[in-house]
Amino acid sequence: MAELAGEVGRIVNFYASLLFGWDAFFIPIVLLLVAAVSLYPDKR
Repeated sequence: MAELAGEVGRIVNFYASLLFGWDAFFIPIVLLLVAAVSLYPDKR
């Protein structure tokens, strides 16, 4: 199961880098920022 998850992660990172030009390192940071803004809209 972990191998499948790793493979899916590599595929997602590959397509994200193609679509957005993002490095895989920035994707979780962006997700955290989006989550923080949506959870705490008053603290922007």
